[in-house]
Amino acid sequence: LMYQNHGDGDIFTPENLQRMCRVERLFLSSASYPDFCPLVLGASARVRSASGEVGFNASDCQPQTASVVELFYRSAGMDLANCGLLAGSAVEATSSQLYTDLANPATFQQAGFYLGRDAVSGGRTQLTRSLLQLGYPLYGRTDTASELANPLVSAVYQEGFYKQLEQEILQHFDQKHAFLRSAYWNTFMIGSVEVVINSAPYFSIETMRTIELDMMFCFLSIIFVLAYLSYHTGSFFIGAISLFQIVMSIPVCLVFYRYIFQITYYTQLHGLLIFIILGVGADDVFVFSDAWRQAEDVISAQGFKLNDKQEALAAKVAYAYRHTLVTVLNTSLTTGVAFLSTATSPIMPIRSMGVYACLLVLWNYLLCITLTPAAFAVRECYLPSLCSGCKRRNAKVLDLSSAPAAVAAAATVGTDPASSQDPTPKRTRSVVLHAQSSHTPVLIRRVIIPLFKIPFVAPASAALLILWAVANVVFTSHLQPPIEAFTFFADEHMVQKGINLNREGFAAGAAQSYNTLTVSFGISGVDREQDPGVDVWAPHVWYGVPVYDNAFDISSSGAQQFLREFCQNLRDAGCEEEGCKPAGKLVLQTADAVSCFIEDFDAWNSDARYEGTEFVDKLHAFRQSKASSRGIDQAAWEQSIGFVDGELRYVQVRAKMSLLEWQGDKIKEPVLDRLEKFLDGERARAPGSMASILQTVPIDWAILATSQGLIAGLFTGFAICFPVAFLVLLVATRNV
Repeated sequence: LMYQNHGDGDIFTPENLQRMCRVERLFLSSASYPDFCPLVLGASARVRSASGEVGFNASDCQPQTASVVELFYRSAGMDLANCGLLAGSAVEATSSQLYTDLANPATFQQAGFYLGRDAVSGGRTQLTRSLLQLGYPLYGRTDTASELANPLVSAVYQEGFYKQLEQEILQHFDQKHAFLRSAYWNTFMIGSVEVVINSAPYFSIETMRTIELDMMFCFLSIIFVLAYLSYHTGSFFIGAISLFQIVMSIPVCLVFYRYIFQITYYTQLHGLLIFIILGVGADDVFVFSDAWRQAEDVISAQGFKLNDKQEALAAKVAYAYRHTLVTVLNTSLTTGVAFLSTATSPIMPIRSMGVYACLLVLWNYLLCITLTPAAFAVRECYLPSLCSGCKRRNAKVLDLSSAPAAVAAAATVGTDPASSQDPTPKRTRSVVLHAQSSHTPVLIRRVIIPLFKIPFVAPASAALLILWAVANVVFTSHLQPPIEAFTFFADEHMVQKGINLNREGFAAGAAQSYNTLTVSFGISGVDREQDPGVDVWAPHVWYGVPVYDNAFDISSSGAQQFLREFCQNLRDAGCEEEGCKPAGKLVLQTADAVSCFIEDFDAWNSDARYEGTEFVDKLHAFRQSKASSRGIDQAAWEQSIGFVDGELRYVQVRAKMSLLEWQGDKIKEPVLDRLEKFLDGERARAPGSMASILQTVPIDWAILATSQGLIAGLFTGFAICFPVAFLVLLVATRNV
């Protein structure tokens, strides 16, 4: 929770703190909070041993020690339960201490968490915040930190706590979601203080809500497409059938997507492809509709006279079908390949969407060349009365008579007997005929065609388009990952406000706001091929297994001393990159920023030194009996000291980097390079038994790799779709 004062003076006043307290009481007094809060020691054992249905209560919850409200009320000796008004002297004493601590390098990090950047230069701040935490795993569950990223696991926390909390918060601020507009576009005010909620579960809930709201525009798009199809074709029947065939391409495509290609990944984002297929499908119908109108003029110009309506209809269908079959095949092929080229992307959601979109386009083409001609024929034969008001758009019933052979000849443009008397080339004659037709739009007949009769217009237009294409290629070649992190919402939205304030508004970040670095010794990689193998369409189900370095051995005195020196070198490692400022180091310079188990082990052992089996036994005893005091280790050493099947296979060192989370790629990449350079130096001096050093950062490195994959996939896609498009155009036009 972030609080920004829009009035004059310091944000720390008794009235403002009382209002903040009432907001935080919504969180702490929620009916489900005791089931989700961080529990005090022994709470789970009490519930487990109790008979009957006994749940947790508020006394089982740990205090929220990172709350600014808790800080001020605790310092004043007052209970938060009633949110009483603090004395002005008590508020002044606590705020003065915060400003004093901000000037002290030893306490800068703790004080800077509560104070905005304006406090550094002005001595007062308009911005403060609280960090309210939930605990995990829930009682009766075994969720780990990594498993919380699983949508099915995170949904338990969202459904059980955050959705109910959201309703209470909206009610408190007298806000509500409107049609097609989220309440989080509004400003949540308490007096002169704006409240900004920044929470990953909130972000997830709001993102899904936004996607669902966007899907409502799908219905508006469908209505618009139906209306325009009906107008353009001159028939509501044709419009409805055409829309039906477009929509039906989705379930047909899904059968192939899921059961033939065995792709199980499907999200709301895939559903948004309906906007694309509506446009592509409507365009295919327009091609057939225009060819249907052209058929009347073309067949009449061939010199055939038919009174038989069936033969006239057959001629129109043959002409329109022949024209559409090739033309729409060319457009569908290029569009489908363009989408399919994204299947080479290393980003799985993009890869799956590319395959799905390609299938949609191809299936829509098949339906267009089968269902659309039949619909036009049915309308022509059986539903003329429904189109009585659409004569401008309808083709006339041909008053012609001749043999069926002549109809077939007429369907093939330029093959009629009369054409031999006209020296104009067959294709040119057809184009001129269509250009002069009353069905051709006025803009084309009266502006475009006369304009291009001027000799220099055509080459000048071609030259301008070539220059434009060259400029686009040059600009594209300079594409780089964005400086700022990718944003889902505009700056006015509460989610983005929270991200921006958390990243740039405060003198120092919360410990949870900085990236957690894990350095593993004894693990050389991850085997993702081992049975059952990683499902590329559901990678969160099974990640693979670590590949242990059989040469790993920390039991020697040399290996232990290397690890001690590594921890100290990590603390001292300099970093002048922008992402490391203002610390100027790779890791934060707080006392608990680096968790090095070997140092705690030495203290537990009173600095006694052991080697070989004796060291391993002592380390195992330490792991079992001594809890970590650092939150970065989740109060346990099980992850840092890796015994697998009774054998010590790896150890880990964790640290809070000076790099804040969710920074732009231009900020993160130099820090990653600096880190790898540091680790290369450590590998060079490491003994052989400690040479396997693997570093991981959970979120930001993955986002960085994703951004780099997007850029690489873009150019790979260009390399595939442009040559294919050129070949299709070459075959279609027969002209280089």
